[in-house]
This record gives sequence, C-alpha cells and structure tokens, in this order.
Amino acid sequence: MSLKDVLSPFLAWKNLTKKPGTVKKPLERESAERYRGFHQNDLETCIGCGTCESICQNAAIDMVPVEGQETKDGDSGLRPMIDYGRCCWCALCVDVCTTGSLTMSSEFKWVDSDSDAFRFIPGAEKKPWDNMEKGYRKPENYELYPTGRVQMDELAPEDRDKSFIEIVKGYSKEQAIKEADRCVECGLCVATCPAHMGIPSYIAAIRSDDMEEALRVLYETNPMPEVCG
Repeated sequence: MSLKDVLSPFLAWKNLTKKPGTVKKPLERESAERYRGFHQNDLETCIGCGTCESICQNAAIDMVPVEGQETKDGDSGLRPMIDYGRCCWCALCVDVCTTGSLTMSSEFKWVDSDSDAFRFIPGAEKKPWDNMEKGYRKPENYELYPTGRVQMDELAPEDRDKSFIEIVKGYSKEQAIKEADRCVECGLCVATCPAHMGIPSYIAAIRSDDMEEALRVLYETNPMPEVCG
C-alpha cells in the first residue's frame, strides 16, 4: 500500500469546511431564465385561432369556451386548454402563436392529488406563475410562417378616370401563392364573412397551385364571386 493510499481518506476531510454544492430543499431549485415550464396566456390578446391546437404533436391542446370570452369578429371566443398528461413542453405552440399571447413560465413545480387539475386553461384559471417574467417567449422576429402581406398593385390615381378598368389589379399567380402561404387556416374569416365562404380551403388550393380546386371551392361556397371577391 502506497503512502497516497494511506493519506487519501484524510485528504477527503478538507471538504468538511467547504460550502456544500447540493441543494438541501429541491423544491427551492432555481430554474433557467428561458426554462419551458407551465403555460401562460393573455386572454385579451388571444383570438382563439387554434394554431396551437393544430401544431401540437401530442394532442395536448383543446380549444374550449371560457366564461367571459364572447365570440366576436376576429375572435372565436375559444381558449386553449393544456393537458399536462400529454404535453412534452416542446414550445411549438408558443412559436406558432399568431398574436404572441401564449408563453411559458419558468415554473416547473406543481403538486396536486387530483389528476384532472393538470388539465387547465392558462389565463382563465389563476395560477402562481401567471405573472412570472422568467420563462420561454417566442424570440423577436422569429416566425414559423411569413407575416408580411403581399400588397396588390393599383392603378395610378391619374389613370383611374380614363377607363372602367378595375383600380386594384389583383395578384399574379406567383403573388397569390406567396400570399396564400400566410394563412394558418384558423377559420375566423369564415365566421366573419357574411356569405361564410370556404376561404381557408380556397387559399389552401392556391397555395398548392391547384387553381381548378380553388375555383371549385369558390363557386361552391360563394354564390356571388364577382361581388364578394
């Protein structure tokens, strides 16, 4: 046996005077600044579009009615309910949120004997983490879909009184496909439209460069295409 082997147990005693690196109470552990914890939702900013529900890979989100949130133009009145028995905290729902209302706090501790408690509606059911500033937010200028509108060309003002040609020239095929890529198929436009046109299906056909299908949808759901556009 070497001298090192004899002294090594005594050398370990030097750690008795050092501050321990362990946390005595695990429930007091600090989370990372952008930790993906429990969800937060600004009910007034949310429009109930359902993109979070559509993108969820685990079917952990359901759009449900919430007391005090009425259906109105541009707002379905529905809000996301999260099922933490299914959620994997990937944050795709936050990344795809069209209004930026859905975020994730850095809170990760939640103890409850009722398993149904872990299916809740962020923002509607008050939780301790509702106002936490730490957590995951969609990065600025980070979008999973294009947000810039493709503007339609118009006749110059001085040329408008010279003929009966439409002032708005409309999109070219390439412009229409590019603009169609912005649609998230939330269906709010269908509810708002007086004729309840099949707008998402019409746009989806354009995005797929299937103009015949787009025309079929247009004639099927719009009795006055020349008037409604």
